[in-house]
Amino acid sequence: MASASSSSSIPPQPPTSYSHHVFLSFKGKTRTRFISHLYAALERKGIRTYKDDKNLRKGDHISHELVKAIEESMFAVIVFSPEYASSSWCLDELCKIIECKDKQGLQMVQVFYDVEPSDVRHQKGTFQKAFEEHKQKGRHDSEKVQRWRNALNQSTISVAAPPPSRCIVLPPILLIESSTSKLRRDERSHNRSGIVKK
Repeated sequence: MASASSSSSIPPQPPTSYSHHVFLSFKGKTRTRFISHLYAALERKGIRTYKDDKNLRKGDHISHELVKAIEESMFAVIVFSPEYASSSWCLDELCKIIECKDKQGLQMVQVFYDVEPSDVRHQKGTFQKAFEEHKQKGRHDSEKVQRWRNALNQSTISVAAPPPSRCIVLPPILLIESSTSKLRRDERSHNRSGIVKK
């Protein structure tokens, strides 16, 4: 009992260096309608952002390159859209993001693009339909599907529902801009710790 309690109190350990400030997790039409604008805005601020421009989301398993990009990022911006859960790759990305949040303190920013947070959290609407289609295809075991559901719940549990008249939560650009100084400060700290004095 005591050992379990003490181990759970160990704070997450961030990586010693970051290849990216931000990892973007998204699906489908948001690439041209939203992601391209967000990516450009972040890059203009000098915030290094990873966006899958190589169309790596193929097959049934998340690629090593995407896993590595998530592990080497400080922020993960998850753009939940109506078609997000239809992609097993996006759901695997989300599971990896949750894992890195717990293990190394990766910070998550959630964006709800034309979808309600409660639909994501409880898998309703298009999210329910997506899970029904995954079940019909039978390509993923029940344990994996449950991990997806848990990840969706965990990633939205602290998000307050917007007023009923709204379906899009404001973009995260202002939040990330406000964290730019922290990104720079952390990077300088990491760089100094890696300097070898002769």
